[in-house]
Amino acid sequence: MVAENYHQQQPEAALYQRIVERIPQAVVVWRAETDDPRDLRLVYVSPQGTAELGADMSPFVGERFIDTFPAVYETELPYNYFAVATGSKSEHHEVYRYGDETIAENWFRIDVRPLGQRCVLVAYTNITQQQEVITRPARPASGMGVAEISKVVGPVVGNVESWLYQRIVEQMPLAVVVWWAETDDPRDLRMVYCGPHSTAVTGTDMAQFVGQRFIDSFPAAYETDLPYRIFAVATGSRPDHFETFPYSDENVPESWFRVEVQPMGQRCALVAYTNITEQQQAAASLRRRRREAATLAEIGRVISATLDIQDIYEALAVSVRQLIPYDRLAIATVDLEQHIITSVYNSKEPITPPVGRWAASIVAGRGVRRRRAYPDPPADAG
Repeated sequence: MVAENYHQQQPEAALYQRIVERIPQAVVVWRAETDDPRDLRLVYVSPQGTAELGADMSPFVGERFIDTFPAVYETELPYNYFAVATGSKSEHHEVYRYGDETIAENWFRIDVRPLGQRCVLVAYTNITQQQEVITRPARPASGMGVAEISKVVGPVVGNVESWLYQRIVEQMPLAVVVWWAETDDPRDLRMVYCGPHSTAVTGTDMAQFVGQRFIDSFPAAYETDLPYRIFAVATGSRPDHFETFPYSDENVPESWFRVEVQPMGQRCALVAYTNITEQQQAAASLRRRRREAATLAEIGRVISATLDIQDIYEALAVSVRQLIPYDRLAIATVDLEQHIITSVYNSKEPITPPVGRWAASIVAGRGVRRRRAYPDPPADAG
């Protein structure tokens, strides 16, 4: 969706082209030239293809899939591309490991979506690090290129490149927003484009903010440096990124994002968001489990290194504090037969004498249900 006031000043087709050229993800477009899957032909590679794929794909623009990557035809991958391009399959997603004499062996997440005109968009994300696979160094690569699409794709209605760029942007599985620095005041950043996947990634309907100023739509963001850094990119020429950016307000639920900001020229900045909330939660959980394991190991080491029970209690108190902040820690032994709880360690006070019998209402074997300790009942209590 493009803001009307911006569209009146800048050609919409040019905006789509600049978005595609700056999307921080590898984008490849194949066309099913005939009814033979071997005749898939490469018609476009985005500038990010080198970084993600680890090889210079530009020499292959205009070539057939089978001539460029013959080994892939031993798999189902090109046939899935062909099925999506020709409409027999709506889309395709998979995790795929690949390497040959051109592309270093890596793991990729692949999203395949139809573009129409027998073309298919393939978006690659290198997930080798997540898969914990040791990769070979990527080969040096030059810049990417665009095929002479009007010749390769064949006769279509209207401007072929404009149509293709727009379809790529609409089908990219990535949240994309374009901000325009309308004046020299960072508060006047105005949203001029919002990609269709932005709602799913951010958790709010971003289309409602197209045409509005950043500060009016997301005022809480001005408590951070995000809008100022977007403004700097829009008015300059250097990209920027946030590896992790936590954010929430009345419109956006609390989430973590990875944010890539790319200059587009004409005082515009492309902002690509990836929701990494689940990854952050998983990483936090892993760190917590590692701390717990290290603490238990330390406790085990102390127990095996000393026979002094008080030293063990002290070490336990120190170790537990690393996991659970507390004001006071007490350790007690429980005699289930005699119904007696005996305090053996207190982190702030000396050891107290036995606290007496449990209340009669506590049944042996069920554990302590109440934290209050009761004194022994009178002798004549029956």
